[in-house]
Amino acid sequence: MSKETVQEFFKAVENDKALADKLKIADSPEVVVQLAEKSGYSFTIEELKAIYAEEGLTQEQLDAVSGGRPPNCTSKGCYDRG
Repeated sequence: MSKETVQEFFKAVENDKALADKLKIADSPEVVVQLAEKSGYSFTIEELKAIYAEEGLTQEQLDAVSGGRPPNCTSKGCYDRG
């Protein structure tokens, strides 16, 4: 349980194309959390959203997390490049 774990997961996504491809088709925050757990990272939806909020994302970008639109990821976390 930690926001650091969320950040570690997204760093792993940057270095693992297969994992990144799976994240791209995730259609909800729950699926993102499940994917992370299958990859050895344990965090909650609330922790995932907290990272988004700390990164200064817009409401639209936060809605992308809660609405399940697949985000783009960087070493600082994920955001919608759309």
